[in-house]
Amino acid sequence: MLRSSTALILACVLLLCSVATVESLTIYRIGGEAQSPPSLVHSFEFVQLPWGALDKRRYGQSELIGIRSDHIAPQRLDPNINIVPDLVQRGGGVRRLTWRTWQSVDFPMQSLTDRDATTARIAGSPWFTFGNVFNYADEQTMRPSLVWNFDLGGAFSVHRIRFYPRSEFSFARPVQNFIVGLGGETPLPDRPADYSLGPCPMCKDDPQVLSFEVVHRNLENAQAVVDLSLRPRITRNVLFQAFPNTRGNWEIAEFEIYADGYTARAEYTSNIIDLETPMVFGDISWSGEQPAGTRIALRVRTGDDPDPNTYWRYTFRGDETTRFDQNGRSLDQDSYADLALGEKAGITYDKAHWTAWSPRFVLESKHTRIPINSLHRFIQIEAVLHSTPQVAPKLGYIQFSASAPIAERLIGNIMPTAVEAGAISQFTYTIKPTIVSAEQGFNRLSIETPGQVLEVQSVRLGGQTVDFTLMHLDANRFEIAFPRIDRRFTEEQLEVDFSARIFRFGTSFAGRVADSTQPYNIPQPIKFGDANPLSDTQSLEVDLLMVHSTALHSLEVSPSVFTPNGDGINDVVQLNYTLVNLAALTPVALNVYDLSGRRMYSIENTVNTSGEFTTLWDGRTVYGDYLSPGVYILELSVQTDQGTYRRHRPLSVVY
Repeated sequence: MLRSSTALILACVLLLCSVATVESLTIYRIGGEAQSPPSLVHSFEFVQLPWGALDKRRYGQSELIGIRSDHIAPQRLDPNINIVPDLVQRGGGVRRLTWRTWQSVDFPMQSLTDRDATTARIAGSPWFTFGNVFNYADEQTMRPSLVWNFDLGGAFSVHRIRFYPRSEFSFARPVQNFIVGLGGETPLPDRPADYSLGPCPMCKDDPQVLSFEVVHRNLENAQAVVDLSLRPRITRNVLFQAFPNTRGNWEIAEFEIYADGYTARAEYTSNIIDLETPMVFGDISWSGEQPAGTRIALRVRTGDDPDPNTYWRYTFRGDETTRFDQNGRSLDQDSYADLALGEKAGITYDKAHWTAWSPRFVLESKHTRIPINSLHRFIQIEAVLHSTPQVAPKLGYIQFSASAPIAERLIGNIMPTAVEAGAISQFTYTIKPTIVSAEQGFNRLSIETPGQVLEVQSVRLGGQTVDFTLMHLDANRFEIAFPRIDRRFTEEQLEVDFSARIFRFGTSFAGRVADSTQPYNIPQPIKFGDANPLSDTQSLEVDLLMVHSTALHSLEVSPSVFTPNGDGINDVVQLNYTLVNLAALTPVALNVYDLSGRRMYSIENTVNTSGEFTTLWDGRTVYGDYLSPGVYILELSVQTDQGTYRRHRPLSVVY
């Protein structure tokens, strides 16, 4: 009996040993099926996902994208093919303007798009009803007309528009009075004043008011076939407005629109990808081509369940809605679709379990960190490809990495959360990890420092000082090493004291932890939370105590009297200045004027972000000569979106 038990135990051990090790790092690749898997010095799991496996049930879709096994690229139009019959297939359509709204029209638009010149629709028939419309550019009601808006389904370079009656009515039924425009769907603040149409005079700020650029106006047309050759221009919408003939009706057998080249914008949205367990996201990389004038931009979102939507049902108790069906089960795609029309209360975004789409980031380098700072099981990636009519980008593959978390939960905050701009301030960065398994743990901490870190003073674990090593310190981040924190120290506070200068309101100190014993795991980001019970905030951001109305916080000139005579003493004047609340590169200019206002010296278009900076000047003029003795005015200016800020200092030159 003992022998059999021993044998059974041994067999179980051997079986467990024979199971392949689960890799902690996984690399996912969308597209690039013909390319070799990535090559790394360490082991990893590789998951290949094809471009063409889009599934609407998993929210995968594409718009104006040509999909091949080795790449995706924007679609290209043939300049000699009428695109109107394919509008719906391309994601567009036709709408007519009524007194109430823009009304969608079903295809094949009653013989206008059937590619049959022997069939036609006549003005005065039900679909060709004339009505009053309002022109917001002229602020007047126009005489009755028929208005169509052709949505091309994407922005294309339109160069030709053609329409005509049946051949037997060439002379009897031409369109005598019409207007053709390009544009539409323009955001309210940016609408041009050229030609704006809508359903009613009272709806000036209504999104239903569309604006167009009139490219052709003919109020005395006698030609049966109207064939307009236009200067190619990129547009998504084509306006056709026609008025009643002075005698008899007009008809249209076919309405044709011709465009050339690549669409200006194409989109590819991957399926929602299931990573099977919450993971830490690493870099995202890509292969492809971005010719001059084109670009590719990505954005991502992550979630905790496979559906980013929340579905609602009317309970028929007043306006009450619920997320559950009549049996108490949560609504999903299928159960919501099965509801009666009157029961459907709408679909909203599930903010509780899904992040918002990240800001788009342009693929300027081959590797970019995924801008997600929390653990999630599901991820979706959207690629937007921007083209010119002649040139388009290609996207070979999108690749990203993910790994198992170092800690089950990792929260942190910083104190204080408000300091004086540019002053040396003391900070405490607190982390509280939740570690549940023997594999989890970390011994490295890296903190991004948009301010100016001067020194790391101490590290404490559970209130006790621990030894640490400063591994890295520069203007952008610092990294420290310390004894490994494992599950024995779960929920213990790790505190780091350091000094820094802050120059911008809302400076974020993003942190990540890593485990040097598992060097191929992706460093895990720290999420803001109540890591320190003594703090009344749960933030990793630091504000300024005084939000200054100027970006130029301070300016010091040393010496105020200088002698640029080459003797090595006071030959150079040094300018120390501080810029605050600048989020991007900003033009900075140095000018020196004499007392009559003449500019004697200038350095322009240097750019800096928030921080402390130094500029040197040797006393030479714009012509290379030394300044004459006297008193001068030194001006430093900073040009921002809010205006130009200046500071002046007197300067004396003596010999």
